[in-house]
Amino acid sequence: MASRPPAKQRQELKLKANYLVAYNTLSSALWAVVLVRTILINIREGPEKVYEGVGEYTKWTQTLATMEIVHALAGIVRTPLTTTVVQVASRLNLVWPILHLCPESMRTSTAYSTMLLAWSITEVIRYTYYARNLQGEPPAWLTTMRYNTFFILYPVGILSEAWEIYGSLGELEGVSGVVALVEKAVLYGSYVPGAYVMYTHMMHQRRKMMRGKKPMRN
Repeated sequence: MASRPPAKQRQELKLKANYLVAYNTLSSALWAVVLVRTILINIREGPEKVYEGVGEYTKWTQTLATMEIVHALAGIVRTPLTTTVVQVASRLNLVWPILHLCPESMRTSTAYSTMLLAWSITEVIRYTYYARNLQGEPPAWLTTMRYNTFFILYPVGILSEAWEIYGSLGELEGVSGVVALVEKAVLYGSYVPGAYVMYTHMMHQRRKMMRGKKPMRN
């Protein structure tokens, strides 16, 4: 029989688990608001009004995800740091410099709506799965969604992000040539390898699940 960890270690593990359940539950709820509001605004007013209705909220919801880099650095979770940084940094680039410096063209584009839909659906599923996984075995339907919806949502999200950056380049040239150059480098130099990193990571996680092994908890 394996020996039980010391009482202090058990307490620390419980505190960490409780914190992660709270973090993931909160994040899932925040992204659920983004999802519902994006859908409703598109139905009632059209995609050109989505940023006006949910843009600032989305910006700060996404900014909260920087905590995931902290979690990985501190060893609170076993998520690969590279994968976490790629996903968080690429989104922060969209919600901060791109949408701040190019307020007209990219805030009202259809790609902004499809980007938010892909992000929010992905995150509601992901964070809900993590929270349930920390509390026990997640329901089969949630596991299925977690490890299959990315086949559609990742390409939609990545293409929408790339379109937002590409469409902003003309405006960025008028704001700052340096910023425009950096964004061109991001678009043409990092999106293909970044997409590969994210997609292969999810395929690896899916293969582990299909073999009956639990993937890393967040």
